[in-house]
Amino acid sequence: VIISRISLDATENEKVFLKEDFKKWKGVRWDSVNFKNFLESLSKKYFSKGFYNFYVRIKKVYYTVDGRGVRLTLSISLGEKKTFYFKGNRFLDRNDIIARIKKRIIVSKKRFGTKDLRKIIKNLYEEKGIYNSGIKVNLNAGKTKENLSVKSYYCYIKVGKKVTLKNIKFEGANLVNKDKILKLFFNRGSPLTKNNYLDKKYFNYFKTILEEEYYKQGFLFVEISDPLISFGKDHKKASAVYSIKEGNQILLKDIVLKNIPRTLRLKILSSIKNKIGNPLNVVEIKDDLNFILNLVKEEGYYFAKIKNLDLKSLVQYTNDYKSAIIYIDFDLEKKSVFESFLITGNRKTKREVIVREVKFKKGEIITPRKMAALRERLSSLGLFSAITLTPYKVEKPSEEKFYYVDLVVGVKERNSIQLTLAPGYRTDIGIKLSTELKFSNFQGMNRSLIVKAQTNQRLDFSNLDDRRLKEEKRLLEYSLKTSFFEPYFLDTRLAFEGTAVASRKRQRGFDADFLKTSMQITRNLSSKFSYSLRYQLEAINQFDATLDKDKGFVRIGAITPSLTYDFRENKINPQKGGIIGLSAEFASPTFFSMKTEGKEVNYVKLISRNRYYFNAMGWIYACSFSFGYQKNLATDVLVDSYGMPVVDTDGSYKFKGFIPSIKVFSLSGVDNVRGFTPNEINKLDTGENIGEVIVKDKAFFSNLKFEPRYYFNEQFAFSFFIDGGRLYVGEFNPLTMRFGAGLGVKLLTPVGSLDFDYGVKLKRKVFSSSQKEEFGRFHLSIGFF
Repeated sequence: VIISRISLDATENEKVFLKEDFKKWKGVRWDSVNFKNFLESLSKKYFSKGFYNFYVRIKKVYYTVDGRGVRLTLSISLGEKKTFYFKGNRFLDRNDIIARIKKRIIVSKKRFGTKDLRKIIKNLYEEKGIYNSGIKVNLNAGKTKENLSVKSYYCYIKVGKKVTLKNIKFEGANLVNKDKILKLFFNRGSPLTKNNYLDKKYFNYFKTILEEEYYKQGFLFVEISDPLISFGKDHKKASAVYSIKEGNQILLKDIVLKNIPRTLRLKILSSIKNKIGNPLNVVEIKDDLNFILNLVKEEGYYFAKIKNLDLKSLVQYTNDYKSAIIYIDFDLEKKSVFESFLITGNRKTKREVIVREVKFKKGEIITPRKMAALRERLSSLGLFSAITLTPYKVEKPSEEKFYYVDLVVGVKERNSIQLTLAPGYRTDIGIKLSTELKFSNFQGMNRSLIVKAQTNQRLDFSNLDDRRLKEEKRLLEYSLKTSFFEPYFLDTRLAFEGTAVASRKRQRGFDADFLKTSMQITRNLSSKFSYSLRYQLEAINQFDATLDKDKGFVRIGAITPSLTYDFRENKINPQKGGIIGLSAEFASPTFFSMKTEGKEVNYVKLISRNRYYFNAMGWIYACSFSFGYQKNLATDVLVDSYGMPVVDTDGSYKFKGFIPSIKVFSLSGVDNVRGFTPNEINKLDTGENIGEVIVKDKAFFSNLKFEPRYYFNEQFAFSFFIDGGRLYVGEFNPLTMRFGAGLGVKLLTPVGSLDFDYGVKLKRKVFSSSQKEEFGRFHLSIGFF
């Protein structure tokens, strides 16, 4: 069936004006749902054009004799068009006024006039704390070029002034302290009120706040009038009066907890907000009931219920309404203990993966807290999109003391195979392309197998030394990584992770090919504290090196124990808590590091990274302090065939080993100092870049960050920051630390924040050529701090 004809029941001028909108529907298949959606979109179209009284509906539907066509008759009216012109509308955006006008017209249907427009503008100004504005509206009626009716509103505005609060009175407030009420008024006030300006909207809202305060103090029959606001003769100051009839204050005479043991009753009475002998606080009754029920369930009465949840039976008043009793009737039932469990929905996940997280012992008391902990443990596996825990009572005739509980654990599995393609750009490595194939529930045992490949091309050569910077040789960097994760290594609580990496990277003074393998075991001692032990073996082939020390082959075998205390409330975008980390890397020939004449790798490297987050005055403050120490342990002097000490190029004795450049501290990545390029911040006091120095003895680094953040919503945040950092060789001197400061914008995502920062140096250095360092630098990073 197709639409053969559309007839419009409208004026001739409207038919001419609207016919183009319906032309496209002739000969189209008849679909009543699609056509009604079109009519709705047509209404929105003409509403946005100023036809606020536009009206359209299907009046009649005729089917042709052969049943293959349909003829529609539409009842339609454009109504008059309204246009608005504003002059002098300071502090008000035209779009805000129009939006309020549209809302008013929708509510009032066809009625709208100059009085409505004046009232709208007046209210908008008063919401901004501006009163006594002069508003003049002229109305002209006419026709459009299509001969349609149009009304033009010309609005001339003389903006008023903010009105200072002179005084606020609370007449009739005798039993509740007036100073306390006044303090409450300003503490809960709007920004205008807190700055001592009149805000009518808040004045009306405060009536509700004040009523709640009286209810908290036992005045259930309080009556509070709307505020009476009066202006001074010059309309620059205003006063307000609230009339209050307090009524009786009701005291709480007793709290009856039916069927509750005496020891538990005492525990409840000492913990809830309503206290015997104090005023009845009806505002907190709901929270008290939730607290009591949860406390009872935590005692093992998992299926306990409160029988009388309606307020009339909960609170019983005396005849004079001067005192009351809270009466709570419990269906306590028996304590619940764990018997067995059943798992459903695990099509791929092996049963034992879920079993080892249940951790309930037969006969153990069931409580809401234990159930919540089980849900959290199962959720943290990352294997399930939905988890249900359903306890069932199992009656045993021979047992009257307990309910035996069978627990049904229902899960819905996530897709365990993920393929990711991620093109992007970073200021440190340039344009990049990475892909990742992840098997997150490998063999159904919550094991992870990940294969990741990445390639990048640097667009900026400023990180390279002078020779390599001038040559501007391009080199495609890459990384191929395979990793395997086993959460229960050898059926213990140890988590195992093994990785193998082949990569090519550019360093300041050389390029290098890496072959690396590592094995790490981790043990969580609690939800916050963990330790790990990692062994790593790297084979590095360094080429295109500027300095002799960076040429050739290096093999590094190292073992690294570490401790972590993580008390952040959120691991992705933390706003409270902190994380403390300490690691010690020991590289030695014992662990298969290279040992040749004059090139022994033997060092220790200690790093402590600590971050803290706290809230104050609507801002989140993020702080970071990191410190590192490394020492070359191969400090025996190298001797020649005659037994004489070998002298190095700088005139000092040459040691048997030194710390490879690839392992020397560098302020980059998580330890970067915003406002500096890597070449600038990685220079020592001597002016040399740390990559050009042979670290024979000791090296240090320090890094500080302080960043106040303001979160506009869950997706966007703004920040200031101050970063400090320095590298040291030989001696640690924190007084020479360099600092940068700047502004940042954060886009918050489920996998961390995408940070756009611009930092400037707080003190720029002058080079020998009288050229200064760059003023500042833009940084793009993902979730570093």
